[in-house]
Amino acid sequence: MMKTKQINYKKGNALEKRFASYCLTELDYDSYQLKYKLRIPEKLKGTKIDIIGWKINKNGKKNKHRGEKLFYIGIISLLLGLLEISIIDDILVGLPLILFFIILEALSFLAHRKSRMMGIEHIWVECSHAKAESNAVALNQMLQKIAIYQNSDDGKLNIIEFAFVSLSGFTNDAIEFAKRMEIKCYTVNEKGEFIRQAETINNVNGQE
Repeated sequence: MMKTKQINYKKGNALEKRFASYCLTELDYDSYQLKYKLRIPEKLKGTKIDIIGWKINKNGKKNKHRGEKLFYIGIISLLLGLLEISIIDDILVGLPLILFFIILEALSFLAHRKSRMMGIEHIWVECSHAKAESNAVALNQMLQKIAIYQNSDDGKLNIIEFAFVSLSGFTNDAIEFAKRMEIKCYTVNEKGEFIRQAETINNVNGQE
């Protein structure tokens, strides 16, 4: 029994790592964390989410770029200030540029901080490598956890989308439930590629 659990655990880790990489290459996420551990709320304390991916949205990218520009301009002003001091040998000459550097670096720090606090978006992903198809109950359990988290005071995760990855696919009721609740359902085809399960069924049925 213990050996079987270890094998299943290894399979689960492999599936999660592969889909985490898929989030980066195909879903435009910037980074991810496997087995993200929730600390609050109390009902979910200690719960580990298979994958949490995050990316910087457009506003966040603007603030990040603004911060980078301010940082480099500040460095240039510091170097010019030090150069003037070394040439003229008077600290008062280069002091305005050094003060300008300090102000720019403070603004750069604030811009970077704003980009991280207000410009980060997350995807919540749960994976199943069970032999049976995943059903609507499994998807609903994931949504219940997300709802409990979003009603908490944590605020660290800005969940904009959620996905469920099932190695064995999904039941029809799961697909219909996912469509209504806007859950992205992924499975693996014969080539080992991730595909959107709902999109595949729609194409087969000739629906849009």
